[in-house]
Amino acid sequence: MAARAPAPAAAPVRPVLDDLSEVDAEELLDELAARGLLDPTDAPALDQLRADGLGLELAPASHGQGSLWFMQQIAPDAVPYNFMVAARIRTAVDDERLERALRAVMERHPALRTIFVEAGGSPYQVILDEPVYEFLVVDSTHLDDEEAREELAAQGHLPLDVDNGPLVRVVLMARGPADHYLLVLVHHIASDAASADVMIRELQEFYEGADPAASEPVAPYTEFVAWERQWLAGPAAAAALDWWSERLADPPAHLDLSTKERPPGVTYEGRDLAFRWSTEESSRLRAFAVREGVSLSTVALAGFFATLNRAAGVEDSVLATAIAQRAEPGWESAIGYYLNTVLVRAKPAGDRSFRELLQEVHAFSLGLLEHMNYPLDLLASALKPPRGEGRSPWFDVVLNWLSSDAFPRSVRLFHGIGDTLAPDGALPLEPLPVRRHLAKFDLEISMAEVSGEVVGHVQYKPSYLEEQTVTELLALYRTVLFDSIAHPDLALDDIASGGRSEETDQ
Repeated sequence: MAARAPAPAAAPVRPVLDDLSEVDAEELLDELAARGLLDPTDAPALDQLRADGLGLELAPASHGQGSLWFMQQIAPDAVPYNFMVAARIRTAVDDERLERALRAVMERHPALRTIFVEAGGSPYQVILDEPVYEFLVVDSTHLDDEEAREELAAQGHLPLDVDNGPLVRVVLMARGPADHYLLVLVHHIASDAASADVMIRELQEFYEGADPAASEPVAPYTEFVAWERQWLAGPAAAAALDWWSERLADPPAHLDLSTKERPPGVTYEGRDLAFRWSTEESSRLRAFAVREGVSLSTVALAGFFATLNRAAGVEDSVLATAIAQRAEPGWESAIGYYLNTVLVRAKPAGDRSFRELLQEVHAFSLGLLEHMNYPLDLLASALKPPRGEGRSPWFDVVLNWLSSDAFPRSVRLFHGIGDTLAPDGALPLEPLPVRRHLAKFDLEISMAEVSGEVVGHVQYKPSYLEEQTVTELLALYRTVLFDSIAHPDLALDDIASGGRSEETDQ
């Protein structure tokens, strides 16, 4: 195995953002000096650092980053926030050329070359001029296919260090002279699905010889942080808090999908399953969504609420979903953590029809789009919902719908299916399934429509949920959803009177 992992240099200094008034200056500078990023014999006061610009770009973390940083501090060796995609490359690969392309991507996007320091109890970004990453070239020609995939997955489950770097690991695994596996791993604190799409696109373009200097400049992630702080200080944030306070008043009890005793503390050990619905079923979902004037994601959410009623008699529930905060011009092509976790509440009582439930979920979703920027951690701090040990506020189940139109590369690579990306290019990437043995929540379902089929990837905590429980719930979901769209005016109690087997990839 060959490995190249450049270390950060003490970089030329750039100015610090102005709004760092809450930083414990001495603590921050001591931490930077301890890491060799400032000369400890010449550590300036923070106001001097801001005025003179002596070596580092500093910025507050966003609220999303702060939440991930805090959870990572609780379990530094845990890997729930490793965002990984994998591909097969059926051609010769120049590994030095690939590494140069990776460096070019990281030099363009500050979020990928950021580490974090703590000051005054809060994390701050330290944006390095020199990229810090791991680039591994592995000879796996002696392994069979299953062993090679296990080795690739193992690389994806090694920790990434948010405090010292790297936040990026790329593994090129040789299976033969013209056959390779590629793993791209980024800590979630620096990336999301849209970011992965940008990263893969630029990696291919720069490998093929595109000049990074000729590319359109990208918005640094610090612009989003500054925008978020300004938004939170304005009237829109107050209106959003009022809206969420009303919608989440008298919250329902936490959802229990298992009769097993919940293990104490926080655990991130996970297992995964995959499922697919046929092109005919996917066409029925699309046609129904069009007739009802709603999105596919709304239909999927409503169907899962209806499933909870059938599975556990639930009549009031909260699900979570991730939503991108990329409305400002230029952010669509930037890399960083632009996500907020938002909540959807619905009341799937058995005497209501699916169409009524669908319209409730649709109306709630339209409302949350106006108020989606209020960070979940601040919302929990303000509303103080009841929560158990090791549980998220309000919810235990997440259902995400990933747009294959908005993120065509990352969606295919994340799910490991679909057509080869840039099949005629120098770096054709064929989606390769990779197992993910990690879970942030009791149950997280990520869905997308790829090549005319609805596909799903499920992560769950085996310490609480048995595999059979999850597969049975997925089977019920499929049955309830398709019976509901076939008979949307029937009461939920009358939906899905029969069963249907679910095909899952074990």
